[in-house]
Amino acid sequence: MGLYQLFHTRTPAYAAIDETVQAARSLGKPWAQGLVNGVLRNAQRKSEQLHQLEKSNQHCATAHPDWMVEVLKKSWPEYWQAIIAANNQQPPMTLRVNRNRISRDLYLQKLANVGIEANKSSLAPQALILSKPVSIQQLPFFSDGFFSGFKMI
Repeated sequence: MGLYQLFHTRTPAYAAIDETVQAARSLGKPWAQGLVNGVLRNAQRKSEQLHQLEKSNQHCATAHPDWMVEVLKKSWPEYWQAIIAANNQQPPMTLRVNRNRISRDLYLQKLANVGIEANKSSLAPQALILSKPVSIQQLPFFSDGFFSGFKMI
């Protein structure tokens, strides 16, 4: 979390580092405070080198291990970049309706009643795909076991 804040948010470095170190303490891991502090301060000092590595290193640039990139390049030379881009996309929030408790159609209606847009999945008879992710607590009958959430790829 601290690395994300350092490199991808406007959070001042001192605040990102301090809050992440405090999180280690709050999680009951006081032994990790020095480690977290050291890693984040080192990343802060070497940020330019890390950004250059991100651009020049295939593993960093693609978020895929080198061996997988090589297999994709060999197996699908015309499509490997599109495959990697697709792999890096966030999958939709998908629910598996517990058909022992409620039908998929009825649960779809319950979602619509609270303003949550969803569609039936063609891949699984009990699955609903939300148009946009929402907090699980916003979903009707969350605590009653009417569904479970998963990400479908």
